[in-house]
Amino acid sequence: MVRYNNSAGQQGTLLMALGPNDSLDFYDNVDGNPNWNQSTVAGTGTTFGTPAVVRYDNSAGQQGTLATAPGPNDSLDFYSNVDDVSQWGEAAIAGAGTTFSDPAMTRTVADDGTQGTAVAVEGPSGTLELYTNVDDVPAWAADQVAGPGSAESAPSIVRASDLTVVSAPSGTGTTALPPPKRGHVHRRRLMVAMQFTWRFVRGTTRLKSVRIGRLPRGASVEFSWRAGHRHDRERARARQVRHLARRLRGRTFRAGQRIYVRVSAPHRIAQRDEILIRAGRLPRMRALDRR
Repeated sequence: MVRYNNSAGQQGTLLMALGPNDSLDFYDNVDGNPNWNQSTVAGTGTTFGTPAVVRYDNSAGQQGTLATAPGPNDSLDFYSNVDDVSQWGEAAIAGAGTTFSDPAMTRTVADDGTQGTAVAVEGPSGTLELYTNVDDVPAWAADQVAGPGSAESAPSIVRASDLTVVSAPSGTGTTALPPPKRGHVHRRRLMVAMQFTWRFVRGTTRLKSVRIGRLPRGASVEFSWRAGHRHDRERARARQVRHLARRLRGRTFRAGQRIYVRVSAPHRIAQRDEILIRAGRLPRMRALDRR
């Protein structure tokens, strides 16, 4: 959310938010008016995290709004708008597999007066990535501020005499789903204990490790979740469960996503569990149909 003063002398508040079906919505309000205007910046299946938004007043005398948000397949998208123009310009800052946190954004001014925009995100393997752009130039320059393992959360970014990027604080914790007492369930129902270690900040949660208890002969374990319009799935039989844990390690999820865990074995009743990803908190786990 940001405050604005427009060329008509009006003051107000604007914000951008993740909308229904992974869309991107824009809201603005003029001081003293109880009504908010709402419009859609980008449609279904375009936005997969919390957007960052700034105002600009460029050297050409234009005023407007800039925004950036995580896009499909862990990409990073950029949106721009001039005041009193209904359409938004859209461009890609970085492609698939580059963005693993909500972005932070600020405006920049060089010593020669050149204006631009800087965006910081967590990159692959916990790197800290910085993207910079000069107004009216379509290309974005990419720089790695810090290497793997240095950014475990969404960064914050400020502009002083030079550019400073600071990693935001994050939280870590472990959730476990122990099996219920055998007397409380059908004797043929599977009861496998699981333990998950997470790192979370704001709307982003990363799975740090997975431990799965002893599995019966012939069992298989499946994790599935929805990412936008895509359904992802990881599955392995009992002998490959360690490989499954390694494949899941480092996966990043957004607040509101649900992960479904299913353990099955021949002649046994399957175990089904749900993990709800929450903003700024440990995920919540619950057993499904364990009775």
